[in-house]
Amino acid sequence: KGVLPDVVSYNTALSACHREGAWNHAMAVLTSMRKSGVDEDVVTYSTLLSICERTNHFERAFSYRDKMIASGIAPNRYVFNALISNCRAAAASVSGYKVRQEWVEKAFRLQRE
Repeated sequence: KGVLPDVVSYNTALSACHREGAWNHAMAVLTSMRKSGVDEDVVTYSTLLSICERTNHFERAFSYRDKMIASGIAPNRYVFNALISNCRAAAASVSGYKVRQEWVEKAFRLQRE
């Protein structure tokens, strides 16, 4: 039957969509991924956030962040940087500051643990 795609395969396809600025293709890849039962990981969400910025879908960025956290996936620095980039690109400096503050608070918590 062949090899079934895994999370790395889907993330690679999403990365290609990012490079090309192909929002509709990215959404098709994400839909296929979910229908196949492959769970997103932090790389998936980081890439989706970068696609949001590249294709001017800034309003979706925070909903992806919320889905990621609800899935139990902890954001990393790439996620926070992508969120800040979305805010900068959308000229939403208040939201960008909020993300930056969240990252600083998380960094301090990690240092204490």
